[in-house]
Amino acid sequence: MDYNYKQTPLSQSVFSGLAVGILATLINLAYNYAVRGITEFSLSTIINVSSIIFASVLLPVFAGVIFYFLQLWAKAAGAYIFIILFAALTAFAVIKGLGIQRSSIPQESVDFRWLFIGIMLTIGGLTTFMVPWLYRKDYF
Repeated sequence: MDYNYKQTPLSQSVFSGLAVGILATLINLAYNYAVRGITEFSLSTIINVSSIIFASVLLPVFAGVIFYFLQLWAKAAGAYIFIILFAALTAFAVIKGLGIQRSSIPQESVDFRWLFIGIMLTIGGLTTFMVPWLYRKDYF
């Protein structure tokens, strides 16, 4: 039996987002482990293993769907619009992360900011550049 067939553009963009999400999850879990080990930060009930896995996979998959619609709507410029849009969203998340006041203890707020900003930079950076790149390659 030969199951060799061409993927649809939607499935290709969703698979691109999923691949980016799996990579982002692995990087974010390692980053979480390293930051918590170095800073001995344990306050966060918001950022834990399950929320890292959930956010790191779902956000790039959702971005893959957005990429599909941008490709459908803007054809050749869709990838450029996607890169600009997600670079701006990543910058917005980082800027908002700089102002987070998580605790009345200043050091715990700083540690939380570093953890949050690192995770957002990983998800945003990988999503911004790897979803269009994987979509263009014929991996899926």
